[in-house]
Amino acid sequence: QVDAEQFGGQQMTVNYHIRGRIIQVPSNYDPEKRTYSGIWDGSLKPAYSNNPAWCLWDMLTHPRYGMGKRLVAADVDKWALYAIGQYCDQTVPDGFGGTEPRMTFNAYLSQQRKAWDVLSDFCSAMRCMPVWNGQTLTFVQDRPSDVVWPYTNCDVVVDDNGVGFRYSFSALKDRHTAVEVNYTDPQNGWQTSTELVEDPEAILRYGRNLLKMDAFGCTSRGQAHRAGLWVIKTGLLETQTVDFTLGSQGLRHTPGDIIEICDNDYAGTMTGGR
Repeated sequence: QVDAEQFGGQQMTVNYHIRGRIIQVPSNYDPEKRTYSGIWDGSLKPAYSNNPAWCLWDMLTHPRYGMGKRLVAADVDKWALYAIGQYCDQTVPDGFGGTEPRMTFNAYLSQQRKAWDVLSDFCSAMRCMPVWNGQTLTFVQDRPSDVVWPYTNCDVVVDDNGVGFRYSFSALKDRHTAVEVNYTDPQNGWQTSTELVEDPEAILRYGRNLLKMDAFGCTSRGQAHRAGLWVIKTGLLETQTVDFTLGSQGLRHTPGDIIEICDNDYAGTMTGGR
């Protein structure tokens, strides 16, 4: 308690540091230690957590502030979120001599917005995208994974010019070499701070191409730096796109699958076939 007379009758502004909502998390998950025990049976329990995957689950299924009046639990792929949540919880260097979870989420919604915009912001916090697979809303995250299927010249439909695989490259303007990342900084009174991330070698090669972005739900300078670095490396390393047409075997895939291309024409030698 604080005596109002200490402030001379002036109106006081009170700020609160809150943790946030109690949400549903996997029953085998310890949100304090960020550890998982045994095999998950699919059941949930109430707990506080800032794991982005389960904050997203809460937003999608909650009937008051989220999308729960349009979606039910069965409409959302919780198994995909489980794998995403485990990746987010992995410990990584924070850039300042310590360690921290790869991704956390600390945000509050203060105004009504379009559902898709909110969903996209939540997904951006963990480098994933929402996908409707015909039955459920599932999610694809940019993380290391195995090759699902290889494709050779024998698998693709050849066009009128006799070409099966068609290649294109990204524009130079899309290859960013510096990023300014805005994030909520606890060391700055929870105000917005900006983390500058640069790739000196890329700047020498392509020039300084700056991108400004907001890291939604980010309260860690280390996480903000990793977000900017991911944008830079994605633009510099993923510069080539291949387009091809398949038969019915292409129905096996969902967006985000990792495939392998064995193009004899591109390699200049026989790399694969039937």
